[in-house]
Amino acid sequence: MLLLQRVAFLFILNIICSGNCQRNSNNVFPILRLVAVRQIEVSSPQTSGILEFEQKGRWYRFCNEGWTERESYVACGQLGFPNTVSKEQRASYGFDSSIRIKNVKCEGHESWITQCEHESATIRNYCYSGRPVVVSCLQPTSTPTFGIRLKAGAFTGEGRVQILSGSRWMSICGNGWHLKTANVACRQLGFGTGRESFTGTKFGQGHGKIWISNVTCNGDEKNLNKCAYNNVDADESCSHNNVAGVSCFVPDVNHGKKIRIIDGFDERSGRIAVQVKEGVWGSICSDHWTLSEASVACRQLGLGFALGAIQDVWYWTASSEHLETVMTKVRCKGNENALSECDYQTNSNTYFLNCGTRLRFTTEYVGVSCVQALPDLHLDVGALQESFTLDIIPLQELECAVSENCFAPSAYDPSNAASLRNLLRFTTSIWNRGTADFSPWQSPSEWQYHECHQ
Repeated sequence: MLLLQRVAFLFILNIICSGNCQRNSNNVFPILRLVAVRQIEVSSPQTSGILEFEQKGRWYRFCNEGWTERESYVACGQLGFPNTVSKEQRASYGFDSSIRIKNVKCEGHESWITQCEHESATIRNYCYSGRPVVVSCLQPTSTPTFGIRLKAGAFTGEGRVQILSGSRWMSICGNGWHLKTANVACRQLGFGTGRESFTGTKFGQGHGKIWISNVTCNGDEKNLNKCAYNNVDADESCSHNNVAGVSCFVPDVNHGKKIRIIDGFDERSGRIAVQVKEGVWGSICSDHWTLSEASVACRQLGLGFALGAIQDVWYWTASSEHLETVMTKVRCKGNENALSECDYQTNSNTYFLNCGTRLRFTTEYVGVSCVQALPDLHLDVGALQESFTLDIIPLQELECAVSENCFAPSAYDPSNAASLRNLLRFTTSIWNRGTADFSPWQSPSEWQYHECHQ
């Protein structure tokens, strides 16, 4: 009778990703989640529970036969956690009819679970134990990871990799950079495994010294220093047009489900609504709404960078629901993952209740305009400092400086025409290290041509 029950629930699963899967430019991997074994173990992010994968809108499970800590290590990495926790935990007894994958065998360097060897649970190859896999993952640390960071990424866990050498941050040459090495970098950063590895200028050009090249990792090292690499001086092909970048798996904390854009001109711009509790949405008072706060909102929305922090959104409020103001005096550093991680006040403050009165009707809501890519201009301070020269020059030889009104009023007195002037000269360079071209606000037709300097 038990065999008939198993046969009734098991079917052949030909392709684990034939339904809803996450994709990058080169790979396909299933969406994973953890479901708490007991209600008291529910957390955000969920760090332990029954491991499930999604297919065609339904969730299925893995057989626990032969499952070891090595498989849990890979699964936790795909879930966005840097490591697994040795913890004996079992699901309830009885046969689980939602098991679809069995005999998972990992080596430990894989980025996601379906890179490991695995079999489909079928009528003739069913899960004998009938029990699903339960894993426990290490909660990411909230303290900054020393010695490594990501730059110019629009989302948490992605960007150009930089390593701290002494007191200087340096880029890594993209030569030889691959997914196994990205796994080590991502775990060193406190995230899970690497979702994707990048070379070139995906996250803009680097700046300063390039540290090393041809970094080769097995995938299970604790940090990049434990991997093999070459001195960059021996690799002439390295330049800031070819630097290493990563996109890491990060824990799902449902931040994006607690914010939305309403009204606006398109899906990337509009006024912000936030969820303060189940079923209750509200607006944010614009008494302190800058690009720092808008950057966090765009990141939480999954829409990239903030192009603008919009306070005057009265022209967006007519066509949608009226929302009560639920947050005020929001102050973010700009690197948070969600507005709830910033400092703010709630409607327990009496001042907050006055936000959005008739005298201040444009402060009742805030808005954002988000983009996937932005320029990022950086001044070459070193070149600027090295080029400083102070010259003493007769005034009559400084025609360009005179035409640009660079002098004190006394210089324009005819009696001082033969005087000497101190002229500070310098040369500077500005890099665009962002992910989009920099375009001045004025069109070329509005630029002023300077006859003296040509």
